[in-house]
Amino acid sequence: MIKADPRTLIEFTTTDRQKEVINAVIKNGSATKAAKELNCDRRTVDKMIVRLEKIAASNGVAPHRDLTHQTAEGFQAKRISTAYKEDGSVALQWVIQEPDKQSLQQRLNYMLEGIKDDLTGFKKAVKPPAKVNADYLAMYIIGDHHFGMLADSETKLDDDDWDVKIASQILLDSTERLANRVGDAEIGVLLNVGDFFHADSSKNETTAGTRVDVDTRIGKTFKLAGRLFQILVEKMLKTHK
Repeated sequence: MIKADPRTLIEFTTTDRQKEVINAVIKNGSATKAAKELNCDRRTVDKMIVRLEKIAASNGVAPHRDLTHQTAEGFQAKRISTAYKEDGSVALQWVIQEPDKQSLQQRLNYMLEGIKDDLTGFKKAVKPPAKVNADYLAMYIIGDHHFGMLADSETKLDDDDWDVKIASQILLDSTERLANRVGDAEIGVLLNVGDFFHADSSKNETTAGTRVDVDTRIGKTFKLAGRLFQILVEKMLKTHK
């Protein structure tokens, strides 16, 4: 079976562990030797390589299959048609692209991991408020929070710093303060109206392709956001049913 050159997979790694594994394969020349160096099972290495090969191919990169034109940022290959000459070389190739659904699902999965974090086994239910008013609803609105952004006051004109810890603490403090002021509203709604995350992909770019400064990798950012929302909801449950 024809295998992809591991050097073509580096660009598609999104975690430090993936980079470590692929670099070990490149350095040692085989998955078996890489697994020995990393002190892990070869199947672990093989599975990671296969996963990254699929991601690379969905982005139009699989040189061993004559796919060498990577899709635009935020897109993946929907369909590829290749016409070959009699000698087996590529005559023509059409690549139809579509928005990257896999990337979106991956980000959602990271966030769900954060929401479920610390929820293993039985978790003690939050004690509901003793009295609520069914005629009232409290709205907790989050807008343009840019979670994951990195801003250093020493390198810009104003005095405001911003990172994941600051962004988290501001939401925690704000939700706590609002929950203590909304009275006895029975229902509480946590509403995100847009631009909650600063970057839209592991390339540290917006959907439009604008480069941005980020505090940590995209997977960790989404997982931390999920954990943050879990804490916010717990705070609200002490005030609302």
